[in-house]
Amino acid sequence: MRFRDRVVGFDDAIADSTLDFSAVQSHRGWHYGVAHITDDGRMEPFTPFENRRADVWMTPKYRQLQLGRDSQTAIWKDGGCLAAVRRWTADRVGSVRLVGWLAKAVSTRGAVSFRIYRDGQLAWSRTLAEDDYIPHAYDVLLVDLPKLADIDLVAVSESKEAVVKVDWKLQIVSETCTAWRPDLPIGPQFTDSQKQTQREAGKELLLQIKRASDQKIKTFHIPAGDYRYRAGWDPDCPIIEGVHDLQIEASGATFWMEPPLIWGLLVRKCQNLTFRGLTIDFDPLPFFQARVLHIDAPNERVTAEIMPGHEPRNADGIPEDNGQRVILFFHQDGSFINNYLLGKSWHRIGHNNRIEFETPAPGVSVGDYLAAPIRTGAALRTIECESIVYEDCNIYASGGMMAMEGGGAGGNVYRRLHGVRRPGTNRLHAFGADGFHMTATEKGPTIDRCEVAHLADDHINLHGFFGIVAQRVSAHQYYFAASYGPFKTKKKMDFWDWRSVEHLGAATVIRTRRVTDSVQSEQVLSELKRMEHAHSSEVWEVTMDRDLDLPVGTLIDTHSLNCEGFVVRNCWFHDCFNRPFLLNGASGGLVEYNTFQNVMHGLEIHYETWGPMTEGQFANDNRFINNRMLGCSTGAAASDAYLQGAVMSVMVPSGGNYLRRSTPIRNMLFKGNYIETPGGVPIYITNMDGLIVKDNIIDRPFHAADWKGFGSAFATTCGDLPDASIFLGVVKNARIEGNLVYDPDHKAGAMVKTGPLASGVVVDGKHQWDCVADFVTGWSHDGIQGLNGWWYGMLGNREVRSGRYRTDSFTVMRRYEPGRWVAGVESPYPHAAIMSVHPSDKQAAVKRWVSTVSGRLRVEGTVQNNGLGDGVRLSVFVDGIRKWELEAKDDKPHPLLCELSAIRVGSAVDFVLDSIGSMDNDSTQLYIKLMVPPYS
Repeated sequence: MRFRDRVVGFDDAIADSTLDFSAVQSHRGWHYGVAHITDDGRMEPFTPFENRRADVWMTPKYRQLQLGRDSQTAIWKDGGCLAAVRRWTADRVGSVRLVGWLAKAVSTRGAVSFRIYRDGQLAWSRTLAEDDYIPHAYDVLLVDLPKLADIDLVAVSESKEAVVKVDWKLQIVSETCTAWRPDLPIGPQFTDSQKQTQREAGKELLLQIKRASDQKIKTFHIPAGDYRYRAGWDPDCPIIEGVHDLQIEASGATFWMEPPLIWGLLVRKCQNLTFRGLTIDFDPLPFFQARVLHIDAPNERVTAEIMPGHEPRNADGIPEDNGQRVILFFHQDGSFINNYLLGKSWHRIGHNNRIEFETPAPGVSVGDYLAAPIRTGAALRTIECESIVYEDCNIYASGGMMAMEGGGAGGNVYRRLHGVRRPGTNRLHAFGADGFHMTATEKGPTIDRCEVAHLADDHINLHGFFGIVAQRVSAHQYYFAASYGPFKTKKKMDFWDWRSVEHLGAATVIRTRRVTDSVQSEQVLSELKRMEHAHSSEVWEVTMDRDLDLPVGTLIDTHSLNCEGFVVRNCWFHDCFNRPFLLNGASGGLVEYNTFQNVMHGLEIHYETWGPMTEGQFANDNRFINNRMLGCSTGAAASDAYLQGAVMSVMVPSGGNYLRRSTPIRNMLFKGNYIETPGGVPIYITNMDGLIVKDNIIDRPFHAADWKGFGSAFATTCGDLPDASIFLGVVKNARIEGNLVYDPDHKAGAMVKTGPLASGVVVDGKHQWDCVADFVTGWSHDGIQGLNGWWYGMLGNREVRSGRYRTDSFTVMRRYEPGRWVAGVESPYPHAAIMSVHPSDKQAAVKRWVSTVSGRLRVEGTVQNNGLGDGVRLSVFVDGIRKWELEAKDDKPHPLLCELSAIRVGSAVDFVLDSIGSMDNDSTQLYIKLMVPPYS
């Protein structure tokens, strides 16, 4: 994709450097001119251009100094830079975001600094190194602009090269946020008398809305003012129910939620209802704030002083002296410090305003601030509704989620909804859980031009639920457990083993009946509860058109009530320690032109198929296009940074983050996205069939990674060492093309790497070798020898060291302990686990694969000894003859790569680990995969 084809995507931008480019100065606030930039970075007075030729503004004296629609140049002269300046003059008061693309022109040598000046003061800069020619996305916030403020875009050569040419695109978008200061008010304050008046007004208002709907009034205006409600459990919360075909104009109206701080506004069983301009806030706030006084790093304790007005209270509004909270840290200017600190203990110190947290505080200094939210319900709920629109609404706090919806036809719209800390206050935080949590609607939501920030869980979580087989009644009849009753006649369902996630078949529903008898339901669910697998009290009797003999606990993908067809576009998700976009099961969606900024991850497709959660179903046919991921996984710890990427597709089946051989996720497109400084693997995909990764840009991958070696964690999530910008685990039929990577520190070993059982992968037109077997997906978690062609055993040292042995001298290990095979009862050595192997003094540990193919095989993998002993020797034997060997005496990961020819179906391919000296400290991490040429 060429630079000029990259667009930003806002259709409501207040300024656009490309679309607004004109032959007339000051058209739509744009000016084109020249300014002198001194060596110390100061910008001297701006002089407008007077000459224009075709689509280029220029000076008559310096023909190279010019401004085009997307490009501009600068030249060095007299100890500074004469720069072409693209200036926009604000036509309003308030904050703006500057969003766009920039790049060095290929003809420009040396480093170039892109700068944004605000009224002559440097507000932002980004320097591109000499070898950095990839396009870069950016998203810059400028707060509290006065009217007629001048915003200047300037490019400066860092190497004083004669001519600098750059490409620069920009859209300017209006924003509601303001600068933060500790001396700002906490928010509006009310007397007891005012609160009582607000309660009475709130009660009457809900009745008026219901009457307006009953009378078929098309538009209802809420008078500007404050309305107060209890935010308790149902029905002790404000409820709008059964309202249809009504527009509610609520500009200037605020719904205040008071204890117990559980559920805010509930919109239930409504249709074609619009809320415009409504604000929801909580009083008292569902979080407290404090200023850091002391950090005891060795003992992981932080002492802080509670800020006035931010005293700790529980959900009932009762003052607290101790407990557990999520803790979030902020710099002294109120900017978010990205740490993952969940569930930390705290207590008051004496009877004053000092508190102590038992927590680490990486990146935190004395004088910084913290916020500690509670975790309860949600500020806004939309339940069993259709075509509800929330437009230009604000949600400024919640004890739990910002907005959630569940059940019904769906198709609800959130347009320009701002879920943020209240502007103009000293609040640091907003929400105690997710931003948008959307589940089990027939049609997914449209989330358009929204902003969500300062929360304590995911920005967006979209999903339905898996059904679960609870009991078999007869050949075609079962009891199923599920949420929201997704079983419909004439609907095809797919069944998946809940542990291996292998496909068990499909069937169509003939009849369905919900079981309403509570005693019968409990009996049906008893086995699931014993398995810790019951997620719902709803039980359904279902008759299908065929018998599949499904075991209890089988996952059911009903292909319904899973937020299908969702749209998320032009949103800004920022400042959160968790995932900005979690897709736990919705299909047919579009995610485009969004910015994910200063967050833990990026776009994540994730399946929680264990225990009581069962958030699903398997997502298919989703598109992720032209999104900006800036500073994703910036809070990742070095120990797990390999998995803190920006685009990720994983499964979490029973037993943990183990890879599985199945590919239930299908047909995903990742195109034109920009990924900046991901902590670990920028794009990590597994368990998927049908994938396109095209025209994405990756800037400095593995930014937070501190590789400690090839530890066992890699086995459960990646298999192979994921040292590539695009890592494909268990993936079929993938097309990877046109992607760009800037990796000046060479942290990525390759652009693309395939892991376990990858097949049908084409990279930039070249077909890759297919994986036919590997250690991880071949492993049996149930202790079955021979599963997937793998056997675990031992060979005598003397035979191994001779380089030749009879294949039948291989002895199978007979004892299986949880997670590993061992030689016998008396000695734990030799043993073989999913990744680690350990020989004994007399016997080598062996993993044998019985070949299912003939011809050539490529063996790839990684070998890493702990480096504390004499070292080990890894050998590859085929039918008892050594073909390759490697000695590992240090603690570094060593690559394994060899080709084997004349392989026959049934050949014994043995991977043999033998001690060099003593067996002491010979534990070795070992991963191997076997590859065949494409089309073999």
